Amino acid sequence: MGITMMRISKVLIAGFFLFVLALWTMPALAQEDKGADQQSNTIFILDASGSMWGQIDGTPKITIAKDVMKKLVSELPDNTPIGLIAYGHRRKGDCSDVQTLVTLGKSNKAAVLAAVGKLNALGKTPLSRSVDQAISILRKEGSAATIILVSDGIESCNADPCATVKAAKAAGIDFVMHTVGFGLSKDESAQLQCMADAGGGQYQQANSADELLKATRQALHTNGTLGITVKVNGKKNNFLYRIEDKATGKVLYNNTLPSPSGFKIKLAEGQYRAFIRPGGVSGAPEKMLDDIVIKSGEAIEREVAFNAGTLDLTVTVGGKPAHALVHVENPQTHKWIYESSVFGTDTPVSISLFEGPVDIEVQVDGNSRRAEGVMINGGQTTSKTIAITKAGEANKDGLEFNTDRPYGDYTHIILPSADPLLCQRACQADQACRAWTYNATQASEPYCWLKNTVPEARSDTCCVSGVK
Repeated sequence: MGITMMRISKVLIAGFFLFVLALWTMPALAQEDKGADQQSNTIFILDASGSMWGQIDGTPKITIAKDVMKKLVSELPDNTPIGLIAYGHRRKGDCSDVQTLVTLGKSNKAAVLAAVGKLNALGKTPLSRSVDQAISILRKEGSAATIILVSDGIESCNADPCATVKAAKAAGIDFVMHTVGFGLSKDESAQLQCMADAGGGQYQQANSADELLKATRQALHTNGTLGITVKVNGKKNNFLYRIEDKATGKVLYNNTLPSPSGFKIKLAEGQYRAFIRPGGVSGAPEKMLDDIVIKSGEAIEREVAFNAGTLDLTVTVGGKPAHALVHVENPQTHKWIYESSVFGTDTPVSISLFEGPVDIEVQVDGNSRRAEGVMINGGQTTSKTIAITKAGEANKDGLEFNTDRPYGDYTHIILPSADPLLCQRACQADQACRAWTYNATQASEPYCWLKNTVPEARSDTCCVSGVK
């Protein structure tokens, strides 16, 4: 990469951090102007673990993070209450290396700038302990705050930072938590996404900043909030959402993990559409909220209701519950709305499905059966048993369903109606016949093949066979 492109990349990454951090602190600054001092507190948690020496276009990530922090803090009003926590900056391999470098308070700009400048990336990533330290500050202060965590890695100290955030919220600590992932994979992002969701904030990925050119303008906007309550059968349920700009159709937010019912989404002034699906309910269609108008400093609430039922499915082989591959299909779109893993699932199994008819296809050891038009009713449980017979396994009438016995044919008959029993009777009436196969899919008319041998049975949904 040429020097010019390297410089551009560095500017873009720095701009992204500046955008995210500035955007999240601006609502607090606007509220401070209105006298709501408690809402203006901001605590930064900065990653100084050893991995921050990793480079972006030849520049260490710790250097980029320092530069962004310096720019951001320099632009804040002098009386903005801020604090700084860092981790991994003093010792290698020490999960207790978390330090409050600057206690939350006003007139801290110089202290934060000086502390950031001295950071050295060395150690581990104790996210949970860092959040605990920030929560302890807020508990002592008794005031609300925004916590902004910047990390290039996930928890490395055998703890659950998402659970830590949830516990703090459950304890009544008043805060919003935003997280920034710096060069994380999709799987690694899940942990920081979970922390942001639990903290009522937003997660942003530093290497996917598609709105960098608009950073300055967006940073100047104060936000409103959209609260979404989702209920399934009248009970609160977590949900997935997608937020689009109503004018351009551009997707602004698209959460990867379900958010709790009542979750609040911060948005700049404007008009939006929201698309909502309940978590844990297979086949539920998106519902659109088309009348979302956000104004600065205002909060609006919307409720979205869904109905779902439960399918209790049992697949049997020889009358006993079996391990099976399971697919559930929307009969109108013919798209799968539920599928077990490629390794299948033990049955009976309970599946939460959106109300309405479904088609079910199951498979055991290459033998498959299908049940169509199974009705799922909201708030109710539908029990369904699908019996699979193995190739060559006859029922009480001597019929081997889903079985073909190829070869050995000496004649065939076109039957007057689609009934495998007619083929069975034709074989019984013919002294030369030892086995038979009925096939209603081979042509427009049902065929009966009579055989003077007993060919090997093969699994095939085309046919019904039998042995004399």
